[in-house]
Amino acid sequence: MIPPSLCNASMIQWIQTVHNFLSGTIPDCLGVHQKNLSVVTFAENQLETRNGSDWGFINSLTNCSSLLLFDVGVNRLRGELPNSVGNLSTSLQYFVINYNSITGKIPEEIGNLVNLKFIEMNNNLFEGPIPDSFGRLKKLNRLYLSNNNL
Repeated sequence: MIPPSLCNASMIQWIQTVHNFLSGTIPDCLGVHQKNLSVVTFAENQLETRNGSDWGFINSLTNCSSLLLFDVGVNRLRGELPNSVGNLSTSLQYFVINYNSITGKIPEEIGNLVNLKFIEMNNNLFEGPIPDSFGRLKKLNRLYLSNNNL
C-alpha cells in the first residue's frame, strides 16, 4: 500500500513507483502538503478506486501548482473520473490514465488544462462524445482514446 505518511513529506517533488505491486487506494491527502510536487507516477500497479470518495486524491493534487506529469495508467481504477480533474495545475503537460476501467463521460473540464501535450486515456470504458473543450488544448500533440465506448 501507499503509506498515508507519504502525505507528510512536504519537500517531495517527484513520486515514481512504476511496475510494483502496490494495492489499495491512493491517499486522498496526497498533494495537500506537497506544493512543489511536479511528478506523480503510480503506473503499472494494482491501485484501485471502488467508489467516488476513492478519487479524493484528485482534489488534493489540485494544490500542486507545479504538477507536470500525472500517470496512474495500468491499475484497477473504476468509476467516473471526477470533474475536479480540470482543477489540476495548468502546468500539467502529461496526463495518463490508460488501461483502467474508468467509466462515464470524459469530463469537459479537462479543457482547462491548457498546457497538456500528451493525453493517454485509452483502454477504459469511457462513453459519449469527445469533449469540445479539447479544442482549447492548443499544445496537445498526442491524444490516445482508443478502446473506449466513445
